[in-house]
Amino acid sequence: MNQQFIAHIAVAAVGAFLLGSIPSGYLVGRLYGKDVRKWGSGKTGATNVWRSVGCTGAAVTLVLDACKAVGAIWLATFLVHTGWAQLMAGMLAILGHNYTPFLSWKGGRGVVAALAAMAAMSLPCALAAAVVAIVVAVLWRYMSLASLAAVTVMPVFMIVYRLSGGGSPWWLIYACLAALTIWLSHLENVKRLLAGKERRLGEPATPVR
Repeated sequence: MNQQFIAHIAVAAVGAFLLGSIPSGYLVGRLYGKDVRKWGSGKTGATNVWRSVGCTGAAVTLVLDACKAVGAIWLATFLVHTGWAQLMAGMLAILGHNYTPFLSWKGGRGVVAALAAMAAMSLPCALAAAVVAIVVAVLWRYMSLASLAAVTVMPVFMIVYRLSGGGSPWWLIYACLAALTIWLSHLENVKRLLAGKERRLGEPATPVR
């Protein structure tokens, strides 16, 4: 590898992490006069923004979080042109979102970032996973369960896509790693789901204890 190629990889990696690190939900919450870290789950993702400041703020957060991840993939594609670079950028965008240095290494849970990065690689797989999330959310009213369902089926849809001759094997690896990362970020939610104590959609946020 020549120095220019190595420099492109470094820029793509750092750029992906920094894009993911932009604390969209926190900034949106501030526009509404709230620090979302002090409400509900204390996370900065769209779900907690919804509970803390309402649907409009959540929608803006969702779009911004999605744009961060898509931007990370586009940057890696432009600079490096390989599937493994897209995998790297997608994972770094998720990690940046979950552990942003701008908020003392705390952020969201990475679901929107994971699906948006997948959409930048394979839109059909991401859309199929999003449909699963919507169905689960409507039927059971648990956003955490919907999120876990979406990332769990994402690798399955990617396998089907690969068997049909589409995509890159790196995209499948990304889908698996992203799913694992999201599951790890939802361990507390899983405990609450099993205990019947998880918040349902529509329940307002309460101050963090």
